[in-house]
Amino acid sequence: MCGICGIHRPGGATVEDHETVAAMMRRLEHRGPDGAGRWADGGAVLGHRRLAIIDLEGGHQPIFDETGDVGLVFNGEIYNFRELRAQLAAAGHRFRTRSDSEVIVHGYEEWGDDVVTRLRGMFAFAIWDARRSRLLLARDRLGIKPLYLHRGPDGRLLFASEIKALFADPQVPRELNVDRLPEYLAFRSVAGSATLFRGVEELEPGRILIAEGERVHVHEYWSPEVEPRSAADPRIELERGRELLSEAVAIRLVSDVPLGTITSGGLDSSLVSALAAEAAASSIDTFCVGFADPAYDERPFARDVAARIGSRHHEIVVTPEQLEDELDRLTWAHDEPLTHPNSIPMHLIFREAKERQAVTVLLSGEGADEVFGGYEWYRVAYRRERLRRVPGLAVVARLWPGDRGRVLRRVLDPDYLLTANRVSGPETIGALSRAGDALPEARRRLWPTASRSGVDGLFVYDQRTYLPPLLQRQDRMSMAAGLEARVPFLDHQLVEWANALPAEAKIAGGRRKRLLKAMASPWLPERIVERGKVGFGLPLRDWLRPGGLLGTRVERLREPDAFVRQVVRASALDALLDRRSEPSAAEADVLWTLIALEAWASIFLGERIEDVVLPGAHTGRDLGAPAPARAG
Repeated sequence: MCGICGIHRPGGATVEDHETVAAMMRRLEHRGPDGAGRWADGGAVLGHRRLAIIDLEGGHQPIFDETGDVGLVFNGEIYNFRELRAQLAAAGHRFRTRSDSEVIVHGYEEWGDDVVTRLRGMFAFAIWDARRSRLLLARDRLGIKPLYLHRGPDGRLLFASEIKALFADPQVPRELNVDRLPEYLAFRSVAGSATLFRGVEELEPGRILIAEGERVHVHEYWSPEVEPRSAADPRIELERGRELLSEAVAIRLVSDVPLGTITSGGLDSSLVSALAAEAAASSIDTFCVGFADPAYDERPFARDVAARIGSRHHEIVVTPEQLEDELDRLTWAHDEPLTHPNSIPMHLIFREAKERQAVTVLLSGEGADEVFGGYEWYRVAYRRERLRRVPGLAVVARLWPGDRGRVLRRVLDPDYLLTANRVSGPETIGALSRAGDALPEARRRLWPTASRSGVDGLFVYDQRTYLPPLLQRQDRMSMAAGLEARVPFLDHQLVEWANALPAEAKIAGGRRKRLLKAMASPWLPERIVERGKVGFGLPLRDWLRPGGLLGTRVERLREPDAFVRQVVRASALDALLDRRSEPSAAEADVLWTLIALEAWASIFLGERIEDVVLPGAHTGRDLGAPAPARAG
């Protein structure tokens, strides 16, 4: 796990490009506190910050092929690197390190661009092929590791693991992407390749970018939209799911540094923890966030799991004051507005693991909801398909008064599945947004083809739209602490198997995660398997009221120079603020969205950008000299 950055300039890199990449690397220090390396050759400058996980002494980057003509900077982990290394060694390639990154270099030599299809893991990397003056950028299948781009008017291509690093170049604009603001307000994220910054895009998951001379093209090498198939005997599918998940966890235990798991006491993280404890050679460490308010405190459940699996268990209690104290710093860490207030306790437990327990790798349960159907809207979508078969129900819905009629009309709306994962309702966003509440075409394009309609399509759609900002959150909050987070539920072989199953096999009868719960039964007791979903719940409504923890930030939105006031309808904003003494849950979500947007604008959109040193930058180890730099 690391931070990468670089510049490609077709006419040849300049002195300014070298200086810019050095500045970009400084912005990424928290992602790689254990070392740094930079390399330039012709039209490219590559930069790397290292968080040492595999081959602590020998895995410095950039890393090269035998001739020194192919250089790589890499962020992530390749879990099948030993198998690939054996294949490449048998083909005559000579290895100088024990690192997983070196298999990518030799794999590119042997298989060309198809090397990405052989990698099992999470990754974002850049390869510069000096013989062909060719840059290749690649990102893993589900988008676990980030990669952002800016294409300058002079033909330059800048790339980095985090957006803030791109702003080391003053020519990269720091402006709101106004066209996507309504989408952010409704979904609290921007789907596809766009970001909330104008002129900054991300390389989408499952894609490679090739830059040769003036030509730049992007190619998709993988999609979650796999060919559907009929489920086999349920007992066979159940055992296959257990095998794939057990393997996904086991291969993610490969590490030359201490590792552990996040354990909330819920199904997803508890199952990962139980499987990790079973596969590990010794007792693992487990970590849990707690709150003083018992309504939001999951520590008792996490302790039950820890006792069952025999882990060394660690807890922290997060106070409301810590959330206020960390909001601005973690907005800087996140690059875009903090999508969820629970990002802050997530970061604090990562800090506990790294700084106090010297654990550098944590496995989490992220991704299980999108792969196995954990959200309420899967249950609603399942029932919707049956309601749509009732003759005349659409007519009845139009005439039915009150809340029930309104809910039924929403569920039967043709666009329901496209908007099921939105955070804020259309009435509120339609009033706030100067551009209305139209569904962006970018989201429509992410819906799968007709072969995956209904609930089957919703799994793929959520993996393309709802999952990416959650992965961004986990990546930024962990890397801000100098720690690597791994996600077994997003092993692509497990995802392909699950996505090929019909929805009925995963949420039979509309019961969320029914298949996953059955998979978990050999490892977890029923009281954990059947626990309701909590997911870092916080008393947000109380904090937003006058005098509450976030009361001052809410009042800031009334001030004439507030950024939010300039980009939404002020009358609708004031009406929302006037109701905040007793906000509904939906209004509380909107208020958090606006507070997060205001904090983001104050940090990133002013005349100057102030660097913030994140905690992970102080957690490095002395691992000796980096790989020799090369300038051509």
